[in-house]
Amino acid sequence: YYSHVVNCSSCRAAVTALKALEFCLQVLPIALIGMVAVANGTTVSSVARKVLVFTAVLCFVASKWLGNFIYKTFYFHDYNHAFK
Repeated sequence: YYSHVVNCSSCRAAVTALKALEFCLQVLPIALIGMVAVANGTTVSSVARKVLVFTAVLCFVASKWLGNFIYKTFYFHDYNHAFK
């Protein structure tokens, strides 16, 4: 990581953008579950609630996958432009 990613502006920007996306994918499920909890007593259909919960779970899984991808690509193996 420190040998290349920190010194390469492209890799540093990619890590920053991917970490921001990972953070958004972690916050979105909390907001969606909150919406389901608030809308539980209203006239929101059960299908809409199920879609919101499914989307929250999907975002959480995508966040975990993205975190693993960032670690494997930029921290553990260190990105090498020659292997494109």
